[in-house]
Parts: sequence; structure tokens; C-alpha cells
Amino acid sequence: MMHMTRYITLNKKQLWSELDSFTAYRYKQFCKHIGHANRILDIGCNTGRGGIIIQGKTHNSELYGLDCVRSRLNKIPKHVYAKLLCGYSTDIPIKNSYFDAVVAGEFIEHLTMQDVVVTIKEANRILKKGGTLQMTTPNPEGIIYRLSGSKIIGGPHLSEHKASDLKSKLKENGFNHVRIFGSGRASKYIGEHFPTCFYNSYLIVARKK
Repeated sequence: MMHMTRYITLNKKQLWSELDSFTAYRYKQFCKHIGHANRILDIGCNTGRGGIIIQGKTHNSELYGLDCVRSRLNKIPKHVYAKLLCGYSTDIPIKNSYFDAVVAGEFIEHLTMQDVVVTIKEANRILKKGGTLQMTTPNPEGIIYRLSGSKIIGGPHLSEHKASDLKSKLKENGFNHVRIFGSGRASKYIGEHFPTCFYNSYLIVARKK
């Protein structure tokens, strides 16, 4: 439980996450790949700005939000989510095979590597067969990271994920048809289909077997 409390402390300090100007674009990208989904879970929903985008794009979907920081959930307008869950992605209080889609924007790098695997397993458990998991995360193989020598791990970021490694983890834990797209600010200018080295963040989309 100690490291769970640490998650709350670290994420409360990342105040810019509540104001990130790229959030809306990231969630629009999720919506491009979400397909028909009656029930969607937004992991790391923060103050709900991404949820507003999903609601505007998917209309009749039943949207749930999950975050470990209660004060952020309290800022979300009441109409955005059908239900808000204050808790952790490693133990989601939802029955098996409930959701059609799960999204997690710039989230898994905030977990330890051990909890990343547990989170993937939890996402698989709560998804229906054929449901999709979408995640964006910083790209350690991105050209700017590599040229500048800057690090992903530090502060609230507890892990980093090469696209090939994350793809393998998904396949090892009940997912298939794993696809990778460019994300991050570069995708506004060059789209999402260039080699991932051109992007400082990437989107990974996987389907539950």
C-alpha cells in the first residue's frame, strides 16, 4: 500500500497535467481508433478534459473514469462520466468483461514496471473479447530524446517503454492485433503513420483475444 500512496503524492505534484494543451488532441486520436464502443473506461482521467472529448465524439457511450487523485475527480463536471472511480489501475473495481474499450493517455510511465504488467492484466480482465486497449506513452526511441540525451524516468515518471517491449507485454498477457502509431505534438504536423522514431510519444492499440 505504501507505493500506492506514493502514486498519489507524485501525481499531485504534476500540476501541468491538468493544463496540458495536447490532451484534447490525444483523446481525439483515441476516438479515431475506438470503433463502436458502448462502454469505455478512461484510466488516469485527471480532471476529465479527455472525457469531454470522448463524450463529444462517441455520444451514446457509457463512459467511466478512474484516477487515484480524489481532488482531481472532484473537479470533473457531473455530466462527463457515468461513473467515477477513485483507485488504482492494478485493482479496478469492475466485473469481468464489462468494457468495450479502455484508454490510458500518458499514464503507464507513471507506474512501476511491475504495476504496468498488472495493469495490462486488469485491462484484459475487464474488457470484452475483441475489446480494445489504447495507451499513449513517451517514446524513449524518439529522435529528440535520443539527440538531447533527456530522460523519461524522473519525478512522477517511474518507467519507460520501448514500443517493441510494450507490444511484447501485451501479447504475453492476452492481447493480439497490436498496432503502433505516432502520437505527441509531432503528429499534429506529420500525422501518425511515420516511423515511431519521429515521435516523442506513441499510441499502442491492442485487441483482447
